[in-house]
Amino acid sequence: MNYILFVAFKMLLERKRQTLVSILGVSVGVCAFIVMSSLMLGFQNYFIQ
Repeated sequence: MNYILFVAFKMLLERKRQTLVSILGVSVGVCAFIVMSSLMLGFQNYFIQ
């Protein structure tokens, strides 16, 4: 288990740009999902009333 974590952190630190782009991509995707879910819920409540 320690070896796996060592290799994972080593790759994260060696490939800083790739890691940053990956984290940014996941963050944007999650934010887009939350925004779309909120909009759909808001419109649904608006149309029900």
